[in-house]
Amino acid sequence: MTSDEGEYVESSVFYREKPEWKDITPIYEGDDESCAVKIATSEHFRDAFGYFRAILSKGEMSERAFELTTTCMDQNPANYTVWQYRRELLLHLGKDLDAELNYTKSIIDDNPKNYQVWHHRKVLLTRKNDCAGELEFLKSVLKTDSKNYHAWQHRHWVASYFKKIGPQEVDFASELIQEDIRNNSAWNYRFFIISSMDEGYSENVTAKEITYCTQKILECPGNESAWNYLAGILIDQGLSSSNSVREFCLALREKKCVFATSFLLDIYVEQIEKHIDVEENKDNVRKVVKELRDLDPVREKYWKYMAHKVENLTNQ
Repeated sequence: MTSDEGEYVESSVFYREKPEWKDITPIYEGDDESCAVKIATSEHFRDAFGYFRAILSKGEMSERAFELTTTCMDQNPANYTVWQYRRELLLHLGKDLDAELNYTKSIIDDNPKNYQVWHHRKVLLTRKNDCAGELEFLKSVLKTDSKNYHAWQHRHWVASYFKKIGPQEVDFASELIQEDIRNNSAWNYRFFIISSMDEGYSENVTAKEITYCTQKILECPGNESAWNYLAGILIDQGLSSSNSVREFCLALREKKCVFATSFLLDIYVEQIEKHIDVEENKDNVRKVVKELRDLDPVREKYWKYMAHKVENLTNQ
């Protein structure tokens, strides 16, 4: 059971000792289920799940069954079957979905990376067809762990499903990038939101984002997230489409920045593929690959591959 403070307190009373459960014969785990690797569980766990198996097998839809799912969730909040049965009970019994959302908050506080509870919350919001307060709740979760994959995935869904795509979500991503410039999840979210907006990465938006991104790169040139974002916003037009980006990379190349030099390599290769200044760019590739083999010897084989790729392209 759960205390007023939301903490789990194991009841001293077993279900087998409760008069209201006398009509149920519990179904305990069989030998075939535990023969491979026996998981150490408490007697309370065995007792609760014995009764849960029993009501599940008979499809009982009752308040006591709902209460039992809470007990089982306290014992193991990652059990998908318990969550699914609880959803069926919520619907059948007409339970208050807002109360259930509050309940999931307490589970998330203790188990923020539990797939099942996040899926459960998604189903509840879909049934309500209302996400009031959800983005603020997610903000609080991400404040505790700004890289919680489940919370980010949920925010992507909320923004898309409930049509919350807009400048305010770009601002939210900006806030988290400002707090941690290496937060790859925040960069990804920024890309998702802008891509989903009506204007998308138009020429005007792209120009503004190039300025934003290059400024962030100057703050931390070794931040791969920002470089990936820069490549992402240019992918449709082409990496070589922006002279300002090329000049930016050339300047950072002088400072021995691996990511800037690597970005230049991709620009040169793209131009060769487009048959633009092939001989000049082929010479550029040779020089850049030589630099990268010294700057980033860990990826020696990749740099060799890129050099070989260019040779094949220009010998066709």
